[in-house]
Order: sequence, then structure tokens, then C-alpha cells
Amino acid sequence: MIKRGLGLFLLAVLWPVAATAFSDLPAGPLTWRLGGYFKSFAAMTQGAGAYEAAGLTERETFWNDASRFRARSSLFLGETLELGVNYELFGLVGDDQRLRRRGEEKYGGNPFGEQILAQLFPVVTTPELLGLEHSIDETDDYRLSHRLDRLYLKLHAGPWDFTLGRAALTWGPGRIWNPTDYLASFSPTEIDKEEKIGVDLAHARVAVTDAVTVEAFAAPVRQGDDRVDGEHSAAAGRVAWRLLAAEWAFSGGWLYDRAKAGFEVDGQLFDAGWRGAITRTTVAGVPGKVYYQAIANADYAWGVAWNPYLAGEYFYNGFGRDDPDEYADLATEPAFQRAAARGELYNVGRHYLGVIFTVQPHALVTVGNTAIVNLTDGSGYEGPVVTWSVLRDLDWLFGAQLTFGRVPSEYGGQINPFGGEELTVPESYYSYLKYYF
Repeated sequence: MIKRGLGLFLLAVLWPVAATAFSDLPAGPLTWRLGGYFKSFAAMTQGAGAYEAAGLTERETFWNDASRFRARSSLFLGETLELGVNYELFGLVGDDQRLRRRGEEKYGGNPFGEQILAQLFPVVTTPELLGLEHSIDETDDYRLSHRLDRLYLKLHAGPWDFTLGRAALTWGPGRIWNPTDYLASFSPTEIDKEEKIGVDLAHARVAVTDAVTVEAFAAPVRQGDDRVDGEHSAAAGRVAWRLLAAEWAFSGGWLYDRAKAGFEVDGQLFDAGWRGAITRTTVAGVPGKVYYQAIANADYAWGVAWNPYLAGEYFYNGFGRDDPDEYADLATEPAFQRAAARGELYNVGRHYLGVIFTVQPHALVTVGNTAIVNLTDGSGYEGPVVTWSVLRDLDWLFGAQLTFGRVPSEYGGQINPFGGEELTVPESYYSYLKYYF
């Protein structure tokens, strides 16, 4: 354990030095680029209704720190081949880990223990083919793990681009919600949307003309130790074309346990961005039901003092419910539960409105807020944040995740079906430090 910890410490210390010394190092036809970041997210969370109801604590305030070190390496052979590797070291220390371990001890032998723990400590797990994550050490106070979040080979051949391995792929024009982003989409309340989770895939893209592109991917999933589960893997395609100062696209395919087809448009009118998307989904094992999701958004940036920016987005969620009293039922619905566990569905209501607003009162300071309202039940979320560029490579964020609404509602809370008490949604306040090298 000491040797392994020493090795990780040396990697964390020496990698920024190597990245600075060898960044964009040419060696004949070879170019090697190094970089990365260190991020530390410290948060205070208030509210413990669910944990208290489960008998895990009587406290109301919790402290946690999640730190992430990421080393990026890209090796280029001319302009044709790229080998990309991203190593990530992740550590969590604080009350979340203590509560999780306490919950495992309390409910580990319970027949419904797995379901109880999944409700108390939800974990989003992206389906994968390659097992590239490993737990280093875990105690009642902290958890340390590492993984390769990128491991891919890219080939650029004229109008063709091919990618094989663990990489990120983003489709869709959404700003807060993105129904046509089929792989590892962001949560609408995600604080850091800088980098998506890597997915094991084979991806091809070709520019048919200057205005038309076609792309497709296959994302196999492993079943057991050495067999690919084709039935629960994913494959989809997308055709996009430029027309009338906008990009239009059709997409569709099979995503693990459901068939999905989508249409989207992303354009500009009167200096404002206008976008829309709609998807149609049918789920295996849920006969006779069709689910629709749709977004419509617009944004505008003013070229005046403080550089104000405003974006608004409407989201229709066909997987959600119109009655807040029925939200809890979604946890047992296959159409919702399986997609939520993969990080495809995050909301339980039908109609939403989201707004993003930022201003820059100083060249080094940005103030912003993301507001989300569940139009079905009237509850909402606020994510105010102040970003300070301390140095060229150092950012410091101060923010909060606030909620409001009656009980029961999505952002207000739920009523405990066993004890009858109100379980309100916790609020958090955080400091987020980002250093890039």
C-alpha cells in the first residue's frame, strides 16, 4: 500500500512538470502532447431527511471533499493517427463515505438492502466493455480509486474520421437537457460540464459534402468476463446537413434496451441562437407504449458592459408523471429505472423550464445562475456560482445548489411512506478549485 501510494503521489507531482516540459514536443513525424488538471470540490450539505429516516444519522450538516487528478496524453503520428490516454485518480473523503459504509453495515443483510442503498446513495453507471476502473483503497472515512477515462485510437483519412476505444461522443443542441445526446449525457444540475464520461465505442464519421455529414457508433457491453452482450449494447447513426443558416439532423438506433429516433435543428436568427430537438422511444419489455422527449431553446449574448448572456430552454419529458404523488412509482418502472441508472434520465416530471444567466463584472470574475422549474409541481432548483480566474491556469468557483417547493414535489421533497414525515431535498454550498497544466 505504501509503495502504491508513493507511486501515485509521484505521478501527481511530476506529471505537471512533464506536461510543461514536453507539451507539443515534436519528434520527426511524432508529436506528443501532455496536460491535465487537478480539481478539488469541497461542499457543505444541509438536510438529512432520508438518512435520518433510514436510521443512519441525526445530524443535519455534512462535509465532503472530492478531489480529481487527471493526466492527459496524446501521441500524434503526423495528421493521420492519434493515440489518446487519460488517466484519472479520484478521492472522496467525508460524511458521504461514512454514511454509505454505515448504510452497508445496517442493510447489507436485508432482503431489500440493495434497493434501499440504491435509493439512499444513487450511483450512475455507464455500460462498458473494458474494465478500466479499479478501487485502490476504501475505509469508513475515504475512498480512493483510479481509471483510464480515455483510451482511444483515432484515424483521420481525408473526409473520414474513425475512433476506436474509450472516448466521448456528444450529439444534440440542448443547453440544460439534451434528449438527442445518446451516450452519457450530463445531468441538468451538473456543476462541471467540462468533460463527459468516456464510453467504449467504435465511431466513424464522413463528410459526404461540405454541407452533409454522416456518422455512426457501436458501443458494446460486456456480459460476464469475456462475452459481448449484443442485445444490451448500443448502436446508432446520425445524418446532419447545413441549410438556411442552420444544421438539421436525423438520428436513431438501439440504446441498450430501447429503440430511439430523433430530429434536431440548431440555427441562428437575428444574432440569437435557436434550437430544437425531439425523440421517440420504445422500450423492450414495455409493449404498446411510446415515449417522447423534446426541447426548444434560445440564447443571446449582448456585446455591452459585463457581457451578459441569457439562455432559456423548455423540456418535455414523456417518461415523467403529471402527479407528484406518482413520482415514487417511477423507481419500479423498467422504462425509467434502467435509463436513470445509466444516466439517461434525471427528471420525474413532465414539463420544465430552465434559464441560464451570466455576467462578467470584471475581466477575471464571472457571476452566473442556472434556474430550473418543474412546471408540473411548481418546485425548482437554483445554481448560483461565482467564478474567479485567480491565475492563468487556476480557477476558483464558489456556488450553491438550492431547492424550493412544497412536499411532495421533485425539488421540494417527498413524504416517507413508512413514517409519514417530510423528506426535504438537501441544499449544498461549495468551493471548487481547478488547476490546469
